[in-house]
Amino acid sequence: MAKEPPNKKISDEKRIEVCKRWQAGEKAAELASEFGVSSNTIYAILKRNKITASASGKNTASREVSEFAKRVRSILWRTDKRRYEKWQQKVASLETDGGMSRREAIVQASKDYTELRKLFREFNVSDYDPNEDSHAGIEHKSSPSVRKGIPYTGEKLTQLDSLRWASTSAGHYLNTGSPPDKAPNAECFFYYRMALDEPREFMSRMVQLFARYDESTAEEKRVKRDTEMAVDEIMRNLTLLEKEDA
Repeated sequence: MAKEPPNKKISDEKRIEVCKRWQAGEKAAELASEFGVSSNTIYAILKRNKITASASGKNTASREVSEFAKRVRSILWRTDKRRYEKWQQKVASLETDGGMSRREAIVQASKDYTELRKLFREFNVSDYDPNEDSHAGIEHKSSPSVRKGIPYTGEKLTQLDSLRWASTSAGHYLNTGSPPDKAPNAECFFYYRMALDEPREFMSRMVQLFARYDESTAEEKRVKRDTEMAVDEIMRNLTLLEKEDA
């Protein structure tokens, strides 16, 4: 069993954080590792604050929020440690000043980060969303539109036309918050999701396609030009959103 470092103390503020995070579904071992103490110390803090398993409210939804928070940390920390620290400050502010529970604060604070939007479709955290209408671009995993997607018209398109439709639709969505009500086919919808969730990967795919594309007709040149303009719009919107998050 790992021993607690000598003279290691946890401030009252951190003790409160430990209790809240354990109640939100985080494991004692994970908290112990982060705060540099033993698991026994974490359990002692919980015991002194009369936090028990029966009172913790650990259910499926709370575990979803816990896993959601872990992914938030992974994504933001990898991008820029300062972004993760700012997210933590936002969560704390929503708790103290906004009167939200920790789970609600985690969900609400994450809405402000473009790169985290895809997590709302991966984890069912809608039960802890204090204001589902606050961000038009957020789609929850539990919402019908996400589970069922959108209808397809069955139209067959070339790969470039599919990418063009996806980039134009994604650009419109980022500008207005209104998703398309239908898609030509499954491939178009797949590219549309890629343009929103992984815009730089989408851009890379476009560049690869353009590198081998034969612009033999005026129509093909027009399609390529229009697609490039739509992709540029996506990247401009993404850059603006990231600046707002910073």
